[in-house]
Order: sequence, then structure tokens, then C-alpha cells
Amino acid sequence: MKDRFTKRWLLVAALWGAAGLLTLGNTAAVNRLAPLQAIREQARMEADYCRRQAARIDEMVAKHDAYYHRVASVNLGLLAVRETLRGLALSQGVNLSRFESGADQPYAEHGVTLALRLAGPLAAGAAFLALVEQRYPYLPPAAVKIAVDAETGSAEFDISLHYRYRVIAAAQDVAGFPADAI
Repeated sequence: MKDRFTKRWLLVAALWGAAGLLTLGNTAAVNRLAPLQAIREQARMEADYCRRQAARIDEMVAKHDAYYHRVASVNLGLLAVRETLRGLALSQGVNLSRFESGADQPYAEHGVTLALRLAGPLAAGAAFLALVEQRYPYLPPAAVKIAVDAETGSAEFDISLHYRYRVIAAAQDVAGFPADAI
């Protein structure tokens, strides 16, 4: 009877030993995989967020891109800006008498300082500045100096703008026109 009882205890001990080894193995596997599962869950949550916010992300990227004028070359960009500002000034009833660019002295990697002089009514000059700020975010004002003649009501505006641009490859589309359309 003692032999039979001993064999049963050995069987119980072997089963519990196997269960203990399996538990240790499972614990080690879980501890090894837990960081990977956390990374996977984080990536899933980020992908889900990007899917939900895709429209807003696209809007922010477009807004960021609007802060830089896409040009084929700096000189073409400056020419386009000069003609755009000249037309805007005429439409507002002010005279653009000076347009100078500091193309030889960029203020940053992708920027040039522009100096403008406008002459005309104070309200028209202010409307010009408001339109530039609203329509052309790549032309933020750096400084504005206004001299008003009290008798005539006309004003002279000395404006300094930062022209921000990005030179793109010639084969790409520049402001909606193919590269060979110029």
C-alpha cells in the first residue's frame, strides 16, 4: 500500500511541477509580448486617430503650405509678387511707387525682405494692407510706417514684408500652371 500511495504522490507532484513550469513559461511569454502588444495598441490608436482627423489634418497641412509661395525660381516669384501687389494697389486706389527686394540678403533660408512705398488715401492704404494680410499669408508684414498729410488726407506707407517661398522642381505644377506654360 505504501508503494501505491507513493506513486500517487509522485504523480501529483509531477502534475503540479508540470503546471508550475507551464505557468512560468506562460508568464515569461506574456512578459516578453506585453511591450510589443502595447506598441501595437499605440499604433492602432494613432491610426484610428489619423483616420478620424484626416480632414482636419489635411486642412492644417494646406494652411501650412499657404504660408509659402511655391515658385520655380526666386526671381520668377518676385516678379509674380510685384505684379500681384501692383494690381492689388491699383484696385484699392493707391499708387505703388517703390518695390525693392533684398534678394541678395535673404532673412531666412526661404525668404526675402521686400520694401514697398504706397501713396494714396489712408483708408485705401489700410484696405491694401488688410487684403495682403488676408489673401497672401506668404507675405507677412514686418514693419509699416505711415506718414499722413493732415491737409490733403493722403498718406505715404513705407511697408516692409517678408516674402516666404519654396523653390520646387521645374516639372511640378507651380500655382496651377504646368512648368512649360511660362
